[in-house]
Amino acid sequence: MMTFAPSTSLHNNAFTKVAEGAVVAFMPAAILGWIVFGSGIAKPLAPREAWHFFLVDVLLLAPLFETALMFPVLGLLRKLGLANTHAAVASALFWAGLHAIKFPAQGLMVAWPFYVFSQSILRWDPINRNKAFLMTSAMHSLFNLGISSLEVLFWF
Repeated sequence: MMTFAPSTSLHNNAFTKVAEGAVVAFMPAAILGWIVFGSGIAKPLAPREAWHFFLVDVLLLAPLFETALMFPVLGLLRKLGLANTHAAVASALFWAGLHAIKFPAQGLMVAWPFYVFSQSILRWDPINRNKAFLMTSAMHSLFNLGISSLEVLFWF
């Protein structure tokens, strides 16, 4: 069972934990994305001419920026007395709401991934904040790569 719990050695399992987290975040979102885009409920968010936007913003800037902002959001939720699980749920709903402003279906597709990202931060931050940030950002970037690649399939 995957828990995102830190191992005794923070660096030897980092890649494995990032990859596991990205897969766990991706699968439900991919199924929902396939339904949303495949049924024609919504069109892909980015036009195919914007590949440079995809490379810079979606794979690099957005994961770094959003992950950095997750720390104060989760910190506030914890200060309000929420347990980790409840803080992760509240954080996921917050981020889903923000994403839904731009594209309503995207709000649904990112709720679960942001729960996974929040759990990653909540598990790793007490051990090492820098590694919590780097691992969660990498997980977020891998998720964005996967879900955006799925979106590209619906350009054609």
